[in-house]
Amino acid sequence: MNEITLYKEIIENKTNHDFLRKTIHKPVIDEDKLFILLKLIPKDTASAQTNRDVYIITTMLVQVALDTHELVMDNDDNETDDEKLVKQLYVLAGDYYSGLYYYLLSEIDDLTFIHKLASAIKAINERKMKLYYGEYETFSEYTSLKVEVESLLIETVANYFQHIDFIDCVKQWQYIKLLSKEKERIVNDEILLNSMMDSKKTNPYMTAEDKFSSIIQREWTSFNNKLMKLPHSTTDLQSYFNQKMVDHVYRNTLNAEEG
Repeated sequence: MNEITLYKEIIENKTNHDFLRKTIHKPVIDEDKLFILLKLIPKDTASAQTNRDVYIITTMLVQVALDTHELVMDNDDNETDDEKLVKQLYVLAGDYYSGLYYYLLSEIDDLTFIHKLASAIKAINERKMKLYYGEYETFSEYTSLKVEVESLLIETVANYFQHIDFIDCVKQWQYIKLLSKEKERIVNDEILLNSMMDSKKTNPYMTAEDKFSSIIQREWTSFNNKLMKLPHSTTDLQSYFNQKMVDHVYRNTLNAEEG
C-alpha cells in the first residue's frame, strides 16, 4: 500500500496543471490497476528502477487519459453552454495526459512498448464505439466488451513482460467489478438473472438478491482459485484482493441497510 500511495502521488503530480485544477475534477487513479502493474513489472525491470517507474507511470497515464475521455461519451441535447465547455475541457485534459505518456516513454526509447500501448488504445477505443452505438445483442456481449475495455491495457503490459498467466485473473476481476456496478440492472431482470445462474443452485425460494449474491460468490471463488495458481502468486496479492472483496460486501450490506 505504501508503494501504491507513492506512485499515486507521482501520477497526481504529473497530471497536475493549474488551469485544469481550477476548472475540472482531478483525475481518478484506478488503484486496482496500479497494484496489478506493480506486480507485473518487477523491480529489476530493464537496467534501473527509473525504467520501471516510467513503464508504470506511463501506463497509468494512458489509463487516466482513457478514463477522462470516458466522461464525455454521453451526448445531451439539453446541455447548457457551461456544461458543453466542461466536456471540452475534459477532452483536452485527456489529450494532455496522453501527451505526457508519449513524452515520458520517449525518454527510455522503447519503441516496441510505445507501439504495444498505441495498439491497445486503438483496440479499446474501437470497443468503446461499439458500446456507444449499442453494437451488441446480448448482456453477455455487452459485458464482454466492457471487460475488454477495462482489461486490454493491463493485458498488453502483461504480455509485454511475459506474465500471460495473469491475464485471466485481470479479466475475471474486471468482470466481478462490472457485475457489482450492474447489480440493479441484473436483479431487476428475472430472465437475465436466471440465465446467469448455475441451474443446479436455482430454486424457487431464492430472492433476486440471493441469486445475485450466488453469482458474485461463484465468480469470486473462480477468481480466487486462478489467483492461487499463479506461478508468482504471493500473500500480498491474495490479501489485497481479499480485502477488496471484504470492502465490497461491507458496502453492499450498508447500502441494503440504508435502503
